[in-house]
Amino acid sequence: MAIGFVAVVILGPGNAKPVLGARVYVAPNEDGRVLSARIATVWRLGQTESPAPDVELDVTLGERRFPLMTGDDGIVEARFEGSTPGSSGMTARAGGAVVAAGKLEIDDDVTARWNEPPIPERDGAIFDLRPVRGQLTPPFTEQLAVESLVPGPGFDAHVVIELTGASPARLEGDIGWTHDAWLVDVVPEALRVDFDAKAVGNDGRESRITGSLSTVPGAMWLDPSSPPNRLDFVAPAPRKVAYVSFWTERGRVGGGKVRFREDAAGFHRGTIARPALDGDGTLDVVVAGDADELGPATVMWPVVAGASGSRVPWRRGDLAPRLARAIDGVPQAIVAEQARVTRLRSLAIAVAVVVGLLEIALLVWKGRRAQHDLNAHFIAQADVATGVEDSDAIRHVATSAAKSGNRMATVLGVLIAFAFGIIAAFVVAR
Repeated sequence: MAIGFVAVVILGPGNAKPVLGARVYVAPNEDGRVLSARIATVWRLGQTESPAPDVELDVTLGERRFPLMTGDDGIVEARFEGSTPGSSGMTARAGGAVVAAGKLEIDDDVTARWNEPPIPERDGAIFDLRPVRGQLTPPFTEQLAVESLVPGPGFDAHVVIELTGASPARLEGDIGWTHDAWLVDVVPEALRVDFDAKAVGNDGRESRITGSLSTVPGAMWLDPSSPPNRLDFVAPAPRKVAYVSFWTERGRVGGGKVRFREDAAGFHRGTIARPALDGDGTLDVVVAGDADELGPATVMWPVVAGASGSRVPWRRGDLAPRLARAIDGVPQAIVAEQARVTRLRSLAIAVAVVVGLLEIALLVWKGRRAQHDLNAHFIAQADVATGVEDSDAIRHVATSAAKSGNRMATVLGVLIAFAFGIIAAFVVAR
């Protein structure tokens, strides 16, 4: 019965089960307020982890509640109305059980900002060139902007640009006071695009700059001709889903998922609703293949509304830090599950120990009782013996039987203790 009870405990409620936990990713604004969060629910068993799809979450932030439902990938975006202090305590429950709890705070050290790649020294240069949207993504068309660095009226220059790894291979145009920024379409055809540009001013000054243009191979490309109400993305390689974060001057204001489908040209296309911008506000869109936004193909695209003036509003996401994990409920769930399993296995060990001791006690008691009855029988036989030699023989047999019974009881007791010790060790090792 004890072995059966232990087996039921180990194979049933005492067996380790997958635990449900949630991770909360945020990126607070410069004033420490959190406007949105990305929540990922996962199943965890040992070292194996998988998304937990279609989980109903009850998120409590301060005194407010937000009912949410994760998608088939276990990801859901939470947008908090108004400004929410990052120090607010957040609790996420699923089925009444807490899957994540903590404060929406992160260390500045783990928040890496999107920084513009280093630009070579251009002392004395009379012009500059950059991709309008910060980077090139093979094999999609992007614009290069070439601008004069000489202030004041009356200056114009003729620029010749030679490109390696992109087409067209040679570009010629004019910049200066009488010209707006020179915008030209280029198509990156390699993982690295080098340029060699030379400008000759109408005042005789010459300037030459060389370098490499920033490229992000494998990134999801944001189509600049997207309609006002949506954002169209194109992936150069097969992809089912991508994750998007929306950034404004106020911080991360939301996010979502983009689902892709293959088109006739072999590319994968997907769309997402575009958040409304206030007036001439700007929107930065970070798109990544993973919910953590840490993959090598993670890229940010600026979306500019109502830009005015001849100068191109070059922006590289100065206000867009990467997402950071503020709360991880998986370790908490693992600890709770381990505590539950430990309680049940401790109960099984306690039952095995108690039953083992009880069986040894019963063995000793029964053995002593049987030995007492055997001694009484031998004494009675010795009393009725006809001779002294027969009486001594009977008493010798009685002594030998007593020693043999004690040895047998000891051996059985050791075997019982060993058997239940093995059971207890199995429970602990399991």
